[in-house]
Amino acid sequence: MKKKLIILTIITIILTIILGIIISYTFKNFKAYTASQSFLNSSLKFQEANEKTIFSINTITYFSNCNAEIATNSNSSFAISNLYQYTDIAIFLSPDSENLTSKNTIKSVILENIHFSLPPSIGKPNLYYKNINDFAKPIFLKENLINEAITFD
Repeated sequence: MKKKLIILTIITIILTIILGIIISYTFKNFKAYTASQSFLNSSLKFQEANEKTIFSINTITYFSNCNAEIATNSNSSFAISNLYQYTDIAIFLSPDSENLTSKNTIKSVILENIHFSLPPSIGKPNLYYKNINDFAKPIFLKENLINEAITFD
């Protein structure tokens, strides 16, 4: 009888651990699913509000890379510091030339409510405005840091 109680206790502990792992995994996936659904819903609302726009996105170009500072010692060893990864995104707009007039041209664009749906677990993400001439170059100026919104005039 005591042997059955010990086996039952061990099985209960193992099942509790497995159940905890399953719940943890499900919660992580649910958070990612919720974030993607939120982005999808906001994108659909934006699309519905802008069905008759005279501008469209022609091209979106991405460039991802990483960079670091490397210091070489006299004994031919080296040290890597300030390692970072970056992705440059360029969005090119195309006007509908048939309906383009001086009254309906873009005079300014505001990007706001910028946030990361899944921030990285290590480090701090930052957004910078970059000149198109600096595309795909590891150039990040402090005065071009975007906090909550950016306005293009």
